[in-house]
Amino acid sequence: MHSIFETCLKEITIEPFLERVIAGLSDEEEIKKICYILIVKLAQVAPDVVSTRSLLLFFQSLLITTDN
Repeated sequence: MHSIFETCLKEITIEPFLERVIAGLSDEEEIKKICYILIVKLAQVAPDVVSTRSLLLFFQSLLITTDN
């Protein structure tokens, strides 16, 4: 995914790509690190997309999971 981001950013649709990145945050530690880096990069390129509801919902679900 990192390679796709670096080489094909102009040719991908950001929203579905971000959904896959967010899904990767619940994967193994190495994948999580890459996904966090991608979110930071996406926030620089498309801040309006990164601040959308999908990202907020993901972090909300993390908080709910850690409260239990």
